[in-house]
Amino acid sequence: MTFQFPVVTFVLFAATGLAAVAGAVTWRHREVPGSVPFVVLMALVALWTLTYGIARSL
Repeated sequence: MTFQFPVVTFVLFAATGLAAVAGAVTWRHREVPGSVPFVVLMALVALWTLTYGIARSL
């Protein structure tokens, strides 16, 4: 049996990285109103896409 890595998994892992970068950049500007809730949102999006990507690859 061979292991196949679905293409959508790469997209999900790329989205994880993008959300993490967006959260990190926004965290550097946390004095701007609304930035802290956005960082929390990006952290949760990154967590969701990471776990969904892992589940899709199994």
